[in-house]
Amino acid sequence: MNIEQDKNIPEEIKYQFKIILVGDGGVGKTCLANRFCFNSFKVNTRLTIGLAFNTYSVIAKENGNMVRIGVAIWDFGGQKRFRSLIPQFIAGSHAAILVYDCTSFSSLINLDREWNDILKHNSGELPRILVGAKCDLTDTSTIYEKNAEKEYINKLKAKQHILTSAKTGTNVDKVFVEVLREVVKEMKPELEIVSIVK
Repeated sequence: MNIEQDKNIPEEIKYQFKIILVGDGGVGKTCLANRFCFNSFKVNTRLTIGLAFNTYSVIAKENGNMVRIGVAIWDFGGQKRFRSLIPQFIAGSHAAILVYDCTSFSSLINLDREWNDILKHNSGELPRILVGAKCDLTDTSTIYEKNAEKEYINKLKAKQHILTSAKTGTNVDKVFVEVLREVVKEMKPELEIVSIVK
């Protein structure tokens, strides 16, 4: 049975969560969001100018009743010229997806060097997931050493590290499911995620 056709699922959204995508320009944030929300991928995706915004909903159980959760994905342009907008962008966030490019070690370093402090000063200690994008462009021997990976997971206070490919769809859904699970665990532990509705 299609969960959307279940008459016990309300149309109205009971809870709303805000997830932000951060990282350098060109690392694959927009491609990740587009693959998840629209199941689409464009090789020559343009850099995000300022901010892009997408939504999806989740069906969850709360004390035996089905509820609908709204999730807003805020995809922020990673170029330095947009950094002055960050405090407004980050305000009210419930979790962050920290994205780096698997083919660019400097993009991982910049998550710690530039984005970590920005998040800390503007959003506090919200749940974070570290995401390596473009894993289809690397082989296992070129993905960073496990020690470096662990170091950055710790530095960035990430709950998880997931390698993804927006091109192939590898682990894209997993990123958004897991980040929402982290939010629910902290804010509404009585909720049990049942299904994602895109």
